[in-house]
Amino acid sequence: MSQQSERQLGAYVFVYALEYKEHPVILSNKMTEIRNNVAHKGSIPERGEVIAFGNAVYEIIQKGVQQLRAIKQREVDGVLSEHVAKIAEKMGTQYPRAFVVTPTAINVIENISSGYKPFAEHLRERGIQV
Repeated sequence: MSQQSERQLGAYVFVYALEYKEHPVILSNKMTEIRNNVAHKGSIPERGEVIAFGNAVYEIIQKGVQQLRAIKQREVDGVLSEHVAKIAEKMGTQYPRAFVVTPTAINVIENISSGYKPFAEHLRERGIQV
């Protein structure tokens, strides 16, 4: 299924609906059309379309992260702990080690229950004028 995005989306919608008893927010038809034109037809979208698409994806992911943290925080923490433990194990114990977390626009560690930074603000922080 790794090369079949429609099946991946269908599986995601199915599992999400089973778990949360509601339909997930997904990209609008317009955003899906932009994505498909770029991925399958080699289209180069206008700047406004790129920013609108990025914002749409960002909003979907952030809302999903908010819900995931609100309902499954213990599981999220468990997965993150396992991930760090695997990295630490590969490093061995010969040398001292430390872990640093670099904040990104999207992360499951930060508490965004009271809101998250708008996509446009992330762009401005990186020198991209919207």
